[in-house]
Amino acid sequence: MNETKITKNTARLWLVIFPGIMLLALVGFLALMGKPVSTESENRNPVTWDEVMAAPLEEKSSVFESWFNDRFPLRGELTIGNGLADYFVFGDSASSQVVRGKEGWCFYRGDEDYCLDQYKGIENCSDETMGEILENLTNTRDYLAERGIDFIVMIVPGKQRIYSEYMPDEIKVIDEKCNTDEVVSAIRENTDIKLLWLEENFEKYKSENPGGTPLYYKLESHWNDFGAYVGTSVLLSELGVKGYEKDDFSSEALFERGITITQKKQTELDLTKLMNLSSVLSDTAYEVEGYSENIPEIFKGKDAAEVAGTAGLFENEESEDEAYSEIIISENDSAPDKRKIYLYGDSFSRYMVSYLGSEFSQVYRNDEIDNEQLFAVSPDVVVFEIVERNIGRLDDEDIVTEADDPQKQ
Repeated sequence: MNETKITKNTARLWLVIFPGIMLLALVGFLALMGKPVSTESENRNPVTWDEVMAAPLEEKSSVFESWFNDRFPLRGELTIGNGLADYFVFGDSASSQVVRGKEGWCFYRGDEDYCLDQYKGIENCSDETMGEILENLTNTRDYLAERGIDFIVMIVPGKQRIYSEYMPDEIKVIDEKCNTDEVVSAIRENTDIKLLWLEENFEKYKSENPGGTPLYYKLESHWNDFGAYVGTSVLLSELGVKGYEKDDFSSEALFERGITITQKKQTELDLTKLMNLSSVLSDTAYEVEGYSENIPEIFKGKDAAEVAGTAGLFENEESEDEAYSEIIISENDSAPDKRKIYLYGDSFSRYMVSYLGSEFSQVYRNDEIDNEQLFAVSPDVVVFEIVERNIGRLDDEDIVTEADDPQKQ
């Protein structure tokens, strides 16, 4: 009898409280109608009403749901709360794209765990793909050589390879070799293409400088400025630039060259965004100073394309702003080396422009290469940079081919 009375009283109470909660949520939503909660912490833009209206009929309900969710009151706070609980309480990551490692290190999983499969050694290269890679790179090298342009391929190791000691114990390495190692061996054994495989330089640096400046961010999937400096120095040495050593990056050697490393707080980090923790977690940036007196002028986006003479090539692009977004150029009239460099590849190459620009008169960087850009820039050297998680780009068909040569038409 007593239990029934308590149940009825509780029910009556909820009949008052629940509608009140729903009313407050509705008032909050209406007050914020049209004002999306920031989704920056999730590394994406909020869905707009235009996207809802433009969505096909069969997708409209799901796009509307995303639009509604992006405007739900306290959504940002709830997402951050979930990220905090996963990270600090359960020792995990709120993102399926991020692995939480040891001692504050996090690692990028990649699409369908591609980076993890590379780390484990279960991602391999088929004979067909390997043949396409070798043919593509050889054709590109020959095509450029006929025009007096040097060609260098630079492969950057993934963070999980260089700092494997911080990977979780439960993620086991099954085979020490993966598709990257197979590609490197095949290029070296079957071609005379100039190849820089930075794992060798990075591992040597780590073994000779225990506890030294890290080469990668803890909470980013990219190398830091110091890692980019070391990698670019290897490239500069290959290009015959004096004063750059492939192997010695000890604090003593850096001091002798007048180089200092300044530590600063870094908050813009791709892995913390994926975990919804951008406003909570930060990392250390290691800025390299004193590497050159010839600091180049840097241009980005459409300004860079106009300086390089490639601006008109993107006017008919579906998204012109997006087409320009990857272009960076350095101009340096006082550079000791008057050669022009065309640098293309993934986001790691963005970190290299200032270092290269201090030595060369012009460096043109984009995420792709085609004949129109190539002949507009008229470089002396083409450098193809790729991090190992993007190794599949080596068999990409977008690299220059004679059939598209404007000088042959």
